Amino acid sequence: MTMKAETPKNLEEFKSLLKNIDNNTYFISGGTDFIVKMREKGLYNINIIDLSGIEKLKYIKEEDNFLKIGANTTFSEIEYNPTVNKYFKCLKESAEKVGSTQIRNTATIAGNIANASPAADSIPALLSLDAEVKTLNKYAQENIRKLDDVVAGLHKNNLELGEVITEILVPLKYKEYNTSFVKVGSRSSVTISKLSISIALKYEDRMKDVKVAIGSLGPKAFRSKIAEELLEGKVFTQELLEEFKDTLQRQVDLSIPTRESRPYKREAIRGIGGDVLKNIFR
Repeated sequence: MTMKAETPKNLEEFKSLLKNIDNNTYFISGGTDFIVKMREKGLYNINIIDLSGIEKLKYIKEEDNFLKIGANTTFSEIEYNPTVNKYFKCLKESAEKVGSTQIRNTATIAGNIANASPAADSIPALLSLDAEVKTLNKYAQENIRKLDDVVAGLHKNNLELGEVITEILVPLKYKEYNTSFVKVGSRSSVTISKLSISIALKYEDRMKDVKVAIGSLGPKAFRSKIAEELLEGKVFTQELLEEFKDTLQRQVDLSIPTRESRPYKREAIRGIGGDVLKNIFR
């Protein structure tokens, strides 16, 4: 068994490699998820294209009414970026909760999306910010796709053969929104998410354009329509907070009615749901 690895230094080199990819070709950048997958599935007779050397894919910038995040941007870079810290709190809070410091220094946001884990911390935050992704296919064509269209389900994505994520786009309108992300994990230090929730809303006397995204409650993160409808147009009160918790419990019942973890998650979602909504108004 042999393994071949290519490490393009720029987009031109990368595009030339795309022409010859096949089903045994895997793209990595940080590679933190892929190393585990490779060992578990015995993936050794493969071709790897490592994008981490392409510096042009590492950036966070405001341009064309979007916050643009390059595919090679690490979670540490997102966590400490001044613009993200000031205006996109839920994204900052999700980035700082990804794995250990070593993982955050290596793992990239594009890899987190492409790996499509139900427990991926960045995906609920990005869903609540109505994020899109830019992709590049093997014909060197660029496309803009909705994040929810790219993430298919349990460790599956809808990227075509030879299609890779090059950029994440968050509408700059969310600079004017209140946002927050909270998770509960399975370990105290390197927390793998058992449940997470992200909220983005605009508050002008009452809640408007509410987005509520939940992770680790099914095969993929999703927007909770019943939670959004409850909060839309409302003023924050203690009574509404309790009703929000009840609604989130109902979402658990709807999403995982027969799962063994349902009783635990019914209680856990009340806790993180209360925290995330209170954080919005702190």
